[in-house]
Amino acid sequence: MSSDISAILNSWPVEDPAVRVIQGVDGRPKIQRRLPLGLLQFELEGRPDGVRPSGFDSYFDYLKHMAQGAGEEFQLGHDECQSLAAEALLYYQRRLCFFELGNYKRAASDAERNLEVFAFARSYASDEDDARLLDQYRGFVIYHRARAESLDSIEQQDFGAAVESIVRGRVEIEEFYREYGLSDQIGDSDEIQQLEALRQRIEELRPRDRREQLEEKLNDAIRREQYELAAEIRDQIRLLGQ
Repeated sequence: MSSDISAILNSWPVEDPAVRVIQGVDGRPKIQRRLPLGLLQFELEGRPDGVRPSGFDSYFDYLKHMAQGAGEEFQLGHDECQSLAAEALLYYQRRLCFFELGNYKRAASDAERNLEVFAFARSYASDEDDARLLDQYRGFVIYHRARAESLDSIEQQDFGAAVESIVRGRVEIEEFYREYGLSDQIGDSDEIQQLEALRQRIEELRPRDRREQLEEKLNDAIRREQYELAAEIRDQIRLLGQ
């Protein structure tokens, strides 16, 4: 069988959607991302590259197994942290594909998985610098998880859950900044600003009940100094409460 992928690239123009799901020759679905000079392919399930380190679903799963057997003596060395970081990058790349495919549940799952890796490194890395090699991305991955969960909830028309995911994400990002003594940078966080923008979008999408609609009209009337109209709207709001 030829190793030349020209036929695939020629049948998939770069300007078409850059991510798709195909059926693999092994019968399992695969994700493909089109690049200007080639493509990337990921497994839909398990480790994105399909590798099973020491027979486990991922290198992280293998290390968790080792940690359980070693107890308090278990530590992560530099090489182990480097390998965890390389594996986390695979899940990040697949997570981006899930976002583009609109598969927000899987995007959130891959984000949560990497957050567990970061926590594992914080607990067991023998060198603090090795732990930070992974944990430096925690705020960004929390943002991705919150965004994915929120977008999934929006699709389900559960706007309350969407806002809850954003609030939870914001709190955890702020905690991350404080842990590293960066409280003064919270206000400049791109992740927090993006979550706030998404929260505002949700407020625009969320259906309003009759009272909320009237309260918005009341505020608008007051802002325009239309006081007679404002009085009429107050009466309507008062009647709703009876």
